[in-house]
Amino acid sequence: MDDVCFATFLAVSLLLSLLLASEPFELVGMDLVGKLKCSNNGHVYIFAMADYFTKWLEVYPLKTKKSEEVTECIIDFFYKHGAPQRILKDRGIEFVKEIS
Repeated sequence: MDDVCFATFLAVSLLLSLLLASEPFELVGMDLVGKLKCSNNGHVYIFAMADYFTKWLEVYPLKTKKSEEVTECIIDFFYKHGAPQRILKDRGIEFVKEIS
C-alpha cells in the first residue's frame, strides 16, 4: 500500500470510528428537510433526530426553520432520551446560529 492510499485509509477509518456508538443515545444525528409542500397545519419542514446505536428516529413537523423552533425539538428529544455524548449534524444555518 503506497503512502497516499495508507493516509486515505487512516482518514476514512478515523471518520468511521467517530460514527460508531456503543450504547443507546451516545451518538445522535440531526437534519432538517424542506421546504416541502405545505401541510394542512402549515408545516413545510421536517426536523429529524436519529440514534446511531438503536436506529430510533423521531421527526418533528416545522412551520419555519428558525433556530427557536428547531431548539424546541432538540429539547423535547433530550427530555425523552437524555442528552447524547455526541451530535452529528450538517452545516445548516439552523445549527450554526447561536441559541439563546
